[in-house]
Amino acid sequence: MNWSQARKWLSPVIVAGSFLAGERTHHHEDTQYQLHKYQLIDFEDIIEDTKDKIMQKMVEAHIPGSCCIVHVDGRPVMKAGFGFSDVENCTPFTCKTSMRIASISKLITALMTVNLAQEGKVDLNDNLVELLKSNQIQLTVGNEEVDCLTIKELLSHTAGVRHYHEADEGGGDSTAQEFFSSRNYPTVKHGLQMFINDKLLFKPGSEYKYTTFGYSLLSFILEKCSGKSFEQLLSDFTSKLGLPHTRLDSFEDIILNRCQYYCKSDKGKLKNCPYVDNSCKWAGGGMVSTAEDIAKLGDILLYLYQSESSDNYVNKESLQSMIEFNPVTGTERAGLKSHYGYGVRVFHEQQSHGKTAQYLKLSHNGGAIGASSTVLVLPLGNQGNQGNQGNQGTPRGITVVMLSNSLEGDVVRLAHEIAASFAERIENGGDCCEQLYGLV
Repeated sequence: MNWSQARKWLSPVIVAGSFLAGERTHHHEDTQYQLHKYQLIDFEDIIEDTKDKIMQKMVEAHIPGSCCIVHVDGRPVMKAGFGFSDVENCTPFTCKTSMRIASISKLITALMTVNLAQEGKVDLNDNLVELLKSNQIQLTVGNEEVDCLTIKELLSHTAGVRHYHEADEGGGDSTAQEFFSSRNYPTVKHGLQMFINDKLLFKPGSEYKYTTFGYSLLSFILEKCSGKSFEQLLSDFTSKLGLPHTRLDSFEDIILNRCQYYCKSDKGKLKNCPYVDNSCKWAGGGMVSTAEDIAKLGDILLYLYQSESSDNYVNKESLQSMIEFNPVTGTERAGLKSHYGYGVRVFHEQQSHGKTAQYLKLSHNGGAIGASSTVLVLPLGNQGNQGNQGNQGTPRGITVVMLSNSLEGDVVRLAHEIAASFAERIENGGDCCEQLYGLV
């Protein structure tokens, strides 16, 4: 099947995935964006091009279902579903489909943690060793006992807690048997059994090693410090921020619009994924949500980054601690300099359209059994947390969310491309844009 044939095949699926579920791929009025109250920017062609790219990626990678939301200044300009959330029952995949968000869970846990610190219920710099010992947990590195461990090190993957056994750079998490765990752990503490007796990889604070289990240990600390279960802490978070479809991934619970998860056989044939239980990693990779909820989460992060208010769920000072540069976690990906903050990857600059844009990108992606996810936030306007001045408290920037019920395909790279396309259109929207985006 060539691309032109594939597009004809997928087009009715898109219609099913969007219209039958009661949502349009996009509203006509939402394709025009008002800049500075006098310029209208039309995104119609960019939206069509974006839909084509997504469909092409789905065909190339054999992805059964996907969706994409793009917000500009907190306002949806594109909302599209593609393919099926349940192939066997021909259930359309929409932006209301509930599915595993994998490691985007870390961003949620980090925001919860920073808020608890802001309220004085935890201290990001307190030594946790005695608290852990009082709960029969003794961490070691090499042949020595660990004498200091902090929440900020758990948040930034610098605590030395290992990731999945056997996960490698080439195959990623999918090469690890622990990634496919089907064992149920009734509590967060029980879930620690998978890794807690293993030695730390290095002295806390000295190196960076991405780890989901570090967030499992963090969730245990949060329970002890707050006196609440992690499930209750998450419920408090989603209620306060208006994310009604974000919750723990429980197999037994009835979750509205939950999708099925798919992978490929050795012969490349689509098949149902094996059953997995994510109770060993609620905080770092065990939540489900919808694209609509995650887009709102991205807008919230954008607003927090640009707001000067001290009354926010996460205030300016706390947000700055989340994204503050840490040379230990610095990496370079696809030619872009970045570092990992607290539950969020911060890109320092972006080469775009032959120029270097002096703005950050905040993002997180996730991969789970039969699931891929990414949220990308591109703040626009003057940097340094000044973006909301004169803008009546609304966020200024672009949020892109992509979800799919397959681990195949690079949705992360595609999300960056989509954000760049919309940013370029805004950048070219008027004479003010050189100043607006700080291009040099």
